[in-house]
Amino acid sequence: MRSLREAIYLFSVHPTIGISTILVAILLLGSQSYGLDYRWVLVSGLGVLAFQLGLVADSKVGGRKLHRISLVISEVLVVTLLAVSFKEITPLYPLIALTWVAALNLAAYIIAHSKGETPIFQLLVYASGTFFVVHSFLQYGDWGVIRELPLTPVEGAFGMFLIFISYPSLLWRLMEGGRRLSPWVFLSLTSALMMLHGFRADVFLVILSTFLLLVRRRDPRGFALMIILLVLFIAIGEVRSYVHVPTYERVAFRLTTTYYYSKELCSYFLTPLPPYGPFWLSSIPLHPSQSLGRGIFGKAYGITPTMFIGLLVDLGLIGMMVLSVLIGFLSGYSYRLSMEGGNDLFSYSIVWPILITRTEIGFSQLDLALIAGSVVFASLANLINGSDQAS
Repeated sequence: MRSLREAIYLFSVHPTIGISTILVAILLLGSQSYGLDYRWVLVSGLGVLAFQLGLVADSKVGGRKLHRISLVISEVLVVTLLAVSFKEITPLYPLIALTWVAALNLAAYIIAHSKGETPIFQLLVYASGTFFVVHSFLQYGDWGVIRELPLTPVEGAFGMFLIFISYPSLLWRLMEGGRRLSPWVFLSLTSALMMLHGFRADVFLVILSTFLLLVRRRDPRGFALMIILLVLFIAIGEVRSYVHVPTYERVAFRLTTTYYYSKELCSYFLTPLPPYGPFWLSSIPLHPSQSLGRGIFGKAYGITPTMFIGLLVDLGLIGMMVLSVLIGFLSGYSYRLSMEGGNDLFSYSIVWPILITRTEIGFSQLDLALIAGSVVFASLANLINGSDQAS
């Protein structure tokens, strides 16, 4: 019988709880200003249902069979996402996608055999990411200039990707080392690097990953970190926003605006008439809100479509539900490994922050590839080490 404290920890980082809470907040605040839109409720409800079906399916499978199924799903998703991403760039996109996946599996194989104990690989990845992020920022030297660009510079985006995937394992080693200040200094340094390109969601990934690791250690300081996250959200909004909104209303204003944009997307695409498009995944590079903001709303900046309505625009209603089931399955697998004693190689420290931040702003190909790629590491590690702890 789990204690109440243990149940609170597990509940606080359950994937469905976080997604549903944010969507309900968006609906409650947005509908007060713009009315209740049945299409928004329908799409969001079907998305959550499909995601939960994936979680349930994951819980019905156990042992090595679960690791194998998770590995196959994640490998197929990574190959597909990479192929779609490179298709518009080069005719060699199948070869490039397969090469990247081969490199991913090789790295997973090396780390799995070391059982995650050797940090050299992660340190090299983190150092490389730091170099790319700093070099990219120095090319422009100003937040405002970077935010006016149609997309985050590729070098900077790739650097942040490298920092984020290596951060959890390095932070965990510092936490296990017993030095009180080292983890917090490392968190501050990483947050500063992720903030160089001026987007809150990037630094929130790091803070949420830290929160998850504190929860994993059953450390109550994780919940204090969430208060810091809220303060940071408001503070960054005050510094960079052109909209004059009272500080105490800023969070509500953001969620209300998200509801407006996402409900308008539903009315634009979810009609009985022939579809206006539809958009395919490769037509929305890296940050889907940029294309939607310019192409549909005529805005000079990105908009927030929410997780499931963003997938609706990408793939249509059926595609959104199928992909939501797959994401739910992989998320459930990673969650169970992390919270119930399996060897997850910190995959959930990558998966959960992406789910939470992208519930509002929507997925990009890179986000989905990160989720699938992190599960490749976890499932391969469990197959290599013969672990059945997720059953």
